[in-house]
Amino acid sequence: MGGCIPESLEQLQALESPHLSRCGLNSSIPSQLRLCTNLTNLELDENNITGSLPASFAALSRISYFSIYDNGLTGSIPLCIFINWPDLTSLVMGENLFTGPIPSEIGQLTNLHKLDLSGNQLNGSLPSFIGNLSKLAYLKLDCNHLTRFLPPKIWNLEDIQFLSLNSNDFQGPLLPGPHSQDQKLLHISNSFYGKNPVYLDQNNKYPKVYSSNVLPHQICNKSERLQHCASMATSQVEMSHLKFRKLEILRLLDNQFSGSIPRNIGQVMPNLKWFDVSENRITGLIPNSIGEMVNLSSLELSGNKLMGPIPATLGNLINLQIANLSHNALSGEIPLSLRSCSKLKLLDLSKNQLSRNIPSWIGKSVKSLHILLLRSNMFRGAIPRGISHLYSLQVLDLAFNNLSGTIPAIFNNLTAMIMSKAPKHDTRDLEIFMSKAPKHDTRDLEIFIEGCVPFYFYRVNIFANGKMWQYKRISSPVTSTDFSSNNLSGRILEELTRLNNLLLLNLSHNHLSGKIPNMIHKMRGLEYLDLSNNMLSGEIPPSMPSMSFLKCLNLSFNNLSGPIPHSGQYDYI
Repeated sequence: MGGCIPESLEQLQALESPHLSRCGLNSSIPSQLRLCTNLTNLELDENNITGSLPASFAALSRISYFSIYDNGLTGSIPLCIFINWPDLTSLVMGENLFTGPIPSEIGQLTNLHKLDLSGNQLNGSLPSFIGNLSKLAYLKLDCNHLTRFLPPKIWNLEDIQFLSLNSNDFQGPLLPGPHSQDQKLLHISNSFYGKNPVYLDQNNKYPKVYSSNVLPHQICNKSERLQHCASMATSQVEMSHLKFRKLEILRLLDNQFSGSIPRNIGQVMPNLKWFDVSENRITGLIPNSIGEMVNLSSLELSGNKLMGPIPATLGNLINLQIANLSHNALSGEIPLSLRSCSKLKLLDLSKNQLSRNIPSWIGKSVKSLHILLLRSNMFRGAIPRGISHLYSLQVLDLAFNNLSGTIPAIFNNLTAMIMSKAPKHDTRDLEIFMSKAPKHDTRDLEIFIEGCVPFYFYRVNIFANGKMWQYKRISSPVTSTDFSSNNLSGRILEELTRLNNLLLLNLSHNHLSGKIPNMIHKMRGLEYLDLSNNMLSGEIPPSMPSMSFLKCLNLSFNNLSGPIPHSGQYDYI
């Protein structure tokens, strides 16, 4: 099929459920479709349909399922959808070019179970009437230009299972509930009158309540002005007692949320499987109650301003597969309790202030790791030999720490970095994945986690030649080892050359001595090799020009001697 949506569809007035997804349609929606008044389901996903939604769609009053995902529709979302479609249960309009605000009339769709408006150009604030959608289980508004505070009524959606608001400009408190243990003041910025309610006076969390529009001068500095206090107050008073027992996926990354993670989040959302609030402005401690989310598969808190230790209670998360706490200000050591997280596939603690030794139980107790990222901390001591038990390890990054001693003999068992046949690289789509990915429909969950959903795609930053390369999914797993910028000494082990599936090897800025291994040409898949700023001596092995995939080679600032090869791959580096 292909071309235009046939206008002759108007003759099929008994038509109820046309499925026209992935048909190569490349026209606008004909207004004659309004004559098919018996339509209940209409699917037009993944075509190239353009133009706007016709206002005549108001006549399709029996519609319950409408999906037009991944097309080129423009204009504002027509009000007829919200006013004339009372039976609508699923509305999927993601990945189009819709503009303007989300109409407040959305609150009239009281039978709605699923709402996906992601990947458009919608702006303005999220209407408070969305809290009227009491049956809503799936809400996805990613990748728009939505702003301001979340309406407090959104937390009335007690049936919500999937909530994703990624990549907008939302701000204000992260979640409902108490935000700190020492919170003693509740300010309600409104024009209330009368006495404070008895339950507030008796609640020791809020011993002092102000109902004025301005805090007394003895409480706040003259230069400070509080905004949106009413929303904050509502969250704390009216919603802290609610439990979102059905919520499994909560994604709020890449916004401007601030404040701290509620200390009781583990009790409020006990069944979360995926919790992602990365790339916000969240401060304070990681609450101990996260350890009560025993079903959690993915915990992503990176790119915030969290501080303090990693809670030992995270060791209770026996189903945890993804733990990304990078780019914060966490301190202390990696807690011993994490050795109970035997299903971990990715552990990213990079760019924090963690110290002491890298624990020896990594590899012995947690053997399923694919990615271990500990760069830019203050770890000291030796590289633990337990890493040799990480048979599935693809990316190992211990750069920019204070590690010392020699590089241990840990590489013979790292089978994911070893292959039997010559590699075939295609890095045009710089992406990485954790398991083989069959064809799938990513509209509903996008990222899949074993035990939650089937697969997981993860973004990994790899540093080579002074640049950061971001890898996501590719057809064969990316492999990388980076021990750069430490205090490692001794020679480079010949055993290291067995890693013939390694894409990147960076041992620069250490105190390594001796010769470059003669068998380094066996690392047939190597594209980036950096041995600079060490004390290596001798000649460059004559077999190195046969490393046909090598794109970047840095041997500077060593004590090497002899001729520089001028053949083979060296002519293109």
